[in-house]
Amino acid sequence: MKNELRVSTHPGQYTVINTNNEKTLENSIRDLNYHDKLLSAMGLNNEAVMVTHVGGVYGNKEKSLQRFVDNFQLLPPTVQARLVIENDDTSYSIKDVLDLCKEVKRPMVLDVHHHYCYNQGEKLEDYLETIFNTWKELKRPPKIHFSSPKSKKEYKNHSDFINVKDFIGFLELAKGYAFDVMIEAKKQDAALLRLREELHKALN
Repeated sequence: MKNELRVSTHPGQYTVINTNNEKTLENSIRDLNYHDKLLSAMGLNNEAVMVTHVGGVYGNKEKSLQRFVDNFQLLPPTVQARLVIENDDTSYSIKDVLDLCKEVKRPMVLDVHHHYCYNQGEKLEDYLETIFNTWKELKRPPKIHFSSPKSKKEYKNHSDFINVKDFIGFLELAKGYAFDVMIEAKKQDAALLRLREELHKALN
Protein backbone atom coordinates (compact mmCIF):
# COMPACT_ATOMS: atom_id res chain seq x y z
CA MET A 1 0.00 0.00 0.00
CA LYS A 2 1.11 3.54 -0.74
CA ASN A 3 1.43 4.65 2.90
CA GLU A 4 2.28 1.22 4.29
CA LEU A 5 -0.80 1.15 6.53
CA ARG A 6 -2.15 -2.27 7.49
CA VAL A 7 -5.93 -2.18 7.58
CA SER A 8 -8.32 -4.63 9.21
CA THR A 9 -11.97 -4.76 10.24
CA HIS A 10 -13.72 -6.56 13.09
CA PRO A 11 -17.34 -7.46 12.23
CA GLY A 12 -19.65 -7.11 15.23
CA GLN A 13 -20.94 -9.51 17.85
CA TYR A 14 -24.02 -10.44 15.84
CA THR A 15 -21.92 -11.80 12.99
CA VAL A 16 -21.54 -15.42 14.08
CA ILE A 17 -20.19 -18.01 11.68
CA ASN A 18 -20.86 -21.07 13.85
CA THR A 19 -24.46 -20.14 14.59
CA ASN A 20 -27.09 -22.89 14.53
CA ASN A 21 -29.71 -20.40 13.35
CA GLU A 22 -30.21 -20.23 9.59
CA LYS A 23 -31.34 -16.59 9.58
CA THR A 24 -28.40 -15.51 11.74
CA LEU A 25 -26.02 -17.28 9.36
CA GLU A 26 -27.63 -15.54 6.40
CA ASN A 27 -27.22 -12.14 8.08
CA SER A 28 -23.65 -12.97 9.09
CA ILE A 29 -22.68 -13.83 5.54
CA ARG A 30 -24.29 -10.59 4.35
CA ASP A 31 -22.25 -8.59 6.88
CA LEU A 32 -19.00 -10.36 6.00
CA ASN A 33 -19.66 -9.66 2.32
CA TYR A 34 -20.13 -5.98 3.18
CA HIS A 35 -16.77 -5.81 4.96
CA ASP A 36 -15.06 -7.62 2.10
CA LYS A 37 -16.53 -5.28 -0.51
CA LEU A 38 -15.59 -2.24 1.59
CA LEU A 39 -11.96 -3.34 1.79
CA SER A 40 -11.90 -4.19 -1.91
CA ALA A 41 -13.41 -0.79 -2.77
CA MET A 42 -10.49 0.77 -0.90
CA GLY A 43 -8.13 -1.05 -3.26
CA LEU A 44 -6.88 -3.40 -0.54
CA ASN A 45 -5.84 -6.98 -1.18
CA ASN A 46 -6.13 -9.98 1.15
CA GLU A 47 -3.50 -8.54 3.48
CA ALA A 48 -6.41 -6.41 4.79
CA VAL A 49 -8.04 -8.97 7.06
CA MET A 50 -11.37 -9.33 8.84
CA VAL A 51 -11.17 -10.48 12.47
CA THR A 52 -13.85 -12.83 13.81
CA HIS A 53 -14.45 -14.89 16.93
CA VAL A 54 -15.46 -18.53 16.78
CA GLY A 55 -18.94 -17.81 18.20
CA GLY A 56 -21.14 -19.60 20.70
CA VAL A 57 -20.82 -23.02 22.32
CA TYR A 58 -24.52 -23.93 22.05
CA GLY A 59 -24.18 -26.72 24.61
CA ASN A 60 -21.54 -28.67 22.68
CA LYS A 61 -18.15 -27.16 21.92
CA GLU A 62 -16.98 -29.88 19.52
CA LYS A 63 -20.13 -29.67 17.42
CA SER A 64 -19.93 -25.88 17.45
CA LEU A 65 -16.33 -25.95 16.22
CA GLN A 66 -17.30 -28.36 13.45
CA ARG A 67 -20.23 -26.12 12.52
CA PHE A 68 -17.76 -23.24 12.09
CA VAL A 69 -15.79 -25.40 9.66
CA ASP A 70 -18.93 -26.40 7.78
CA ASN A 71 -20.33 -22.85 7.61
CA PHE A 72 -16.92 -21.49 6.63
CA GLN A 73 -17.23 -23.51 3.42
CA LEU A 74 -20.43 -21.61 2.61
CA LEU A 75 -18.65 -18.25 2.63
CA PRO A 76 -17.59 -16.65 -0.67
CA PRO A 77 -13.91 -17.35 -1.47
CA THR A 78 -13.04 -13.65 -1.16
CA VAL A 79 -14.44 -13.61 2.38
CA GLN A 80 -12.64 -16.81 3.31
CA ALA A 81 -9.40 -15.29 2.08
CA ARG A 82 -9.71 -12.33 4.48
CA LEU A 83 -10.89 -14.04 7.66
CA VAL A 84 -8.63 -14.40 10.69
CA ILE A 85 -9.84 -15.96 13.94
CA GLU A 86 -9.38 -14.59 17.47
CA ASN A 87 -9.47 -16.40 20.81
CA ASP A 88 -12.15 -15.11 23.16
CA ASP A 89 -12.58 -14.50 26.88
CA THR A 90 -15.26 -17.07 27.70
CA SER A 91 -15.32 -20.16 25.48
CA TYR A 92 -12.55 -20.70 22.93
CA SER A 93 -8.94 -20.76 24.10
CA ILE A 94 -5.81 -20.37 22.00
CA LYS A 95 -5.59 -24.15 21.58
CA ASP A 96 -9.20 -24.34 20.39
CA VAL A 97 -8.61 -21.56 17.89
CA LEU A 98 -5.28 -22.92 16.69
CA ASP A 99 -6.88 -26.28 15.95
CA LEU A 100 -9.69 -24.51 14.09
CA CYS A 101 -7.26 -22.33 12.13
CA LYS A 102 -5.38 -25.44 11.05
CA GLU A 103 -8.64 -26.98 9.86
CA VAL A 104 -9.75 -23.98 7.75
CA LYS A 105 -6.19 -22.87 6.89
CA ARG A 106 -6.54 -19.33 8.20
CA PRO A 107 -4.37 -17.21 10.57
CA MET A 108 -5.02 -16.74 14.27
CA VAL A 109 -5.18 -13.39 16.04
CA LEU A 110 -3.84 -13.72 19.58
CA ASP A 111 -5.74 -11.62 22.12
CA VAL A 112 -3.46 -11.56 25.16
CA HIS A 113 -6.08 -10.25 27.58
CA HIS A 114 -8.62 -12.83 26.43
CA HIS A 115 -6.06 -15.57 27.04
CA TYR A 116 -5.73 -14.58 30.68
CA CYS A 117 -9.52 -14.34 31.01
CA TYR A 118 -10.08 -17.81 29.54
CA ASN A 119 -7.58 -20.57 28.94
CA GLN A 120 -7.26 -24.31 29.41
CA GLY A 121 -3.84 -24.21 30.99
CA GLU A 122 -2.00 -23.10 27.86
CA LYS A 123 1.17 -21.09 28.43
CA LEU A 124 1.69 -18.31 25.92
CA GLU A 125 5.40 -19.02 25.56
CA ASP A 126 4.58 -22.53 24.34
CA TYR A 127 2.20 -21.31 21.63
CA LEU A 128 3.58 -18.04 20.25
CA GLU A 129 5.64 -19.61 17.48
CA THR A 130 2.73 -21.76 16.31
CA ILE A 131 0.34 -18.80 16.42
CA PHE A 132 2.65 -16.54 14.45
CA ASN A 133 3.37 -19.29 11.92
CA THR A 134 -0.31 -19.34 10.95
CA TRP A 135 0.41 -16.02 9.20
CA LYS A 136 3.31 -17.26 7.11
CA GLU A 137 1.31 -17.37 3.86
CA LEU A 138 0.60 -13.63 4.12
CA LYS A 139 3.16 -10.92 3.42
CA ARG A 140 2.05 -8.85 6.41
CA PRO A 141 3.23 -9.50 10.00
CA PRO A 142 0.99 -11.35 12.45
CA LYS A 143 -1.55 -9.24 14.32
CA ILE A 144 -2.24 -9.42 18.05
CA HIS A 145 -4.62 -7.59 20.40
CA PHE A 146 -3.47 -6.19 23.71
CA SER A 147 -5.56 -4.63 26.46
CA SER A 148 -5.51 -4.29 30.23
CA PRO A 149 -8.33 -5.24 32.62
CA LYS A 150 -10.44 -2.43 34.02
CA SER A 151 -10.16 -3.78 37.58
CA LYS A 152 -9.94 -7.04 39.52
CA LYS A 153 -13.72 -7.03 39.84
CA GLU A 154 -14.31 -6.17 36.18
CA TYR A 155 -11.38 -8.15 34.84
CA LYS A 156 -12.86 -8.91 31.42
CA ASN A 157 -13.60 -5.23 30.68
CA HIS A 158 -11.02 -3.08 28.92
CA SER A 159 -9.25 -0.39 30.90
CA ASP A 160 -8.96 3.21 29.73
CA PHE A 161 -5.20 2.75 29.35
CA ILE A 162 -2.58 0.02 28.97
CA ASN A 163 -0.60 -1.28 31.94
CA VAL A 164 2.95 -0.62 30.73
CA LYS A 165 4.53 -3.27 33.00
CA ASP A 166 2.25 -5.96 31.59
CA PHE A 167 2.95 -4.76 28.06
CA ILE A 168 6.72 -4.90 28.58
CA GLY A 169 6.29 -8.34 30.10
CA PHE A 170 4.60 -9.56 26.95
CA LEU A 171 7.24 -7.96 24.73
CA GLU A 172 9.88 -9.86 26.69
CA LEU A 173 7.92 -13.07 26.23
CA ALA A 174 7.62 -12.45 22.47
CA LYS A 175 11.18 -11.27 21.97
CA GLY A 176 12.52 -12.30 18.58
CA TYR A 177 9.17 -12.18 16.80
CA ALA A 178 7.90 -9.41 14.52
CA PHE A 179 4.19 -8.60 14.86
CA ASP A 180 1.64 -5.79 14.84
CA VAL A 181 -0.10 -4.81 18.08
CA MET A 182 -3.63 -3.46 18.13
CA ILE A 183 -4.20 -1.59 21.38
CA GLU A 184 -7.72 -2.03 22.76
CA ALA A 185 -8.26 0.72 25.33
CA LYS A 186 -11.19 2.98 26.07
CA LYS A 187 -9.12 6.15 25.67
CA GLN A 188 -8.00 5.04 22.18
CA ASP A 189 -5.35 7.42 20.78
CA ALA A 190 -4.71 8.93 24.21
CA ALA A 191 -3.96 5.45 25.53
CA LEU A 192 -1.51 4.83 22.70
CA LEU A 193 0.29 8.13 23.28
CA ARG A 194 0.55 7.48 27.03
CA LEU A 195 1.88 3.97 26.41
CA ARG A 196 4.52 5.34 24.06
CA GLU A 197 5.64 7.86 26.68
CA GLU A 198 5.71 5.25 29.44
CA LEU A 199 7.65 2.81 27.28
CA HIS A 200 10.22 5.49 26.50
CA LYS A 201 10.69 6.19 30.22
CA ALA A 202 10.80 2.52 31.21
CA LEU A 203 13.20 1.39 28.50
CA ASN A 204 15.62 4.32 28.57
